[in-house]
Amino acid sequence: MNWVGGTFLVAVLALLVWRWRSVATFVVLFLPGLLKKLPVALLTMWFVATLVFFGTKMVGDGVMTEGRMDEITRQNLMKQWGMDRPLHVQYFDQMTKLAVLDTMPSRVQQNKTMRDILRDHFPHSAALGWRAIVLAVSLGIPIGMICALFHNRWVDQGGTGLALLGVSVPNFIIASLAVYFLARRLKWFEATNWTDPVNMWIPAIALGAFPFAAILRLTRASMLDALSEDYVRTARAKGVAEWKVIVRHTLRNALSPVVTVLGPITAGVLTGSLVVEKIFVIPGIGDMFVKSVQNRDLPLIMGISVFYCALLVFMNLVVDALYPVLNPKLRQ
Repeated sequence: MNWVGGTFLVAVLALLVWRWRSVATFVVLFLPGLLKKLPVALLTMWFVATLVFFGTKMVGDGVMTEGRMDEITRQNLMKQWGMDRPLHVQYFDQMTKLAVLDTMPSRVQQNKTMRDILRDHFPHSAALGWRAIVLAVSLGIPIGMICALFHNRWVDQGGTGLALLGVSVPNFIIASLAVYFLARRLKWFEATNWTDPVNMWIPAIALGAFPFAAILRLTRASMLDALSEDYVRTARAKGVAEWKVIVRHTLRNALSPVVTVLGPITAGVLTGSLVVEKIFVIPGIGDMFVKSVQNRDLPLIMGISVFYCALLVFMNLVVDALYPVLNPKLRQ
């Protein structure tokens, strides 16, 4: 994470400290909800790991039969990988390795383990993903709020049209247009040079287009519902400043549905988009997952699947734990 990501993280923490007065208050509201659902999260990850294990066993033993592999070589590979043992022994061995975060060596890539794959490839997907999330949140929420405040005016129509484009146009179309116009025609950036962090913002636009559109539309709809509530009319009747009515009352209650979808969206974006990574030649974790499936590299298939599941479950836990922070009615 470069200075931009660090600055964004510091700004978020500073906002939390300012809004809820102290970090201790935030932790008291946030931590119980996180710990309460932790057993369910662990059970979900175990179920996914079990499903992936038996699913990969149904498609074969993972030993490639193409080429001139004789039976002796095949048997040696089966013994080396532990495939000659009973199925329940293999299952408990794989579950134990996942539980203790074992290395899980790859069967195709020599001297490569699951840890090596995550260390070498996930940072590229994460660097792309957090930029896409920053763009989607920092633009989607304000524009959605403005569209709700200027309902049925030209600002609202322009914002909803932009959201419709973001939902309708696939990210590979946006990525291809960016490569053609910005990289090839205008030469504003190099489409395959990711040593410069600035270049990563171009594929982030393509990856964050759909999350941006989803957040914009949901923010607009939630704001319209909140603006019609009785407490908003009461606050205005009491003479509360309009910006306080919008920020402290309306926006805060309208953010709950946005936070709900932000969890799985963040998990999906952080793990990378295969299409965007392919177009911009980004060696992310999504590309490695497809290669592991093509090569029937069972340890990597299970490891990456459980890693994605863990990230998705963790983001949903964070979302559930944030509800009491955002909504005072749920603090009891």
